[in-house]
Amino acid sequence: MKQILKNGGNIILKLVVSQIGIAIFAFFYSFAFKEKPNIMLILCAFAVLLYMFLIFIHLWEHGAKDRIKVDGGRLKKNIFTGLILSLIANSVNIILAILINVAYLSIEGHGVLPLNQLSSPDWAIGLYNVTNSIARIVESMYLGFIAVYFNEAPYIFFIIIIPALTVSFLAYYCGFNNKLPGVRKIFMEKKK
Repeated sequence: MKQILKNGGNIILKLVVSQIGIAIFAFFYSFAFKEKPNIMLILCAFAVLLYMFLIFIHLWEHGAKDRIKVDGGRLKKNIFTGLILSLIANSVNIILAILINVAYLSIEGHGVLPLNQLSSPDWAIGLYNVTNSIARIVESMYLGFIAVYFNEAPYIFFIIIIPALTVSFLAYYCGFNNKLPGVRKIFMEKKK
């Protein structure tokens, strides 16, 4: 684990910066097209695909570099490195999802009534409002899907982490095993 963190610290930073960049882009268009849900969904899908592409590129390259280190005996083989790095990079999203769901389940009526009309503990309502707002900003690339389809479903904040974890695992695995020659060709031409 220590070796993964030492070797992949820059990848974690790249993943976090990529998420922040896409989130800023998505946050602005979500307000611009708030009244037009169809356009917001199309832009949301574009932002999510762009985010997944950035994750794929970063971790494919890291997997390819790790393969060289493993072949040279400088690193132990661990096919879950991409997943571990993505879990660390998404740790804020995971913590927010846990807090949102704990607060939601602590509210009497589970959010069926407007939050200002509930007789629930103040901490639960406050925690839910704050964490939900932060999560919608940090994960705003999914905001179109959340606003249109899952507005009152706090479990969605766990579900939206799954694509990033899956793409991270597959990208690292593909890079490590030198799969997807089209992607490899792009990197090789770039370095020349």
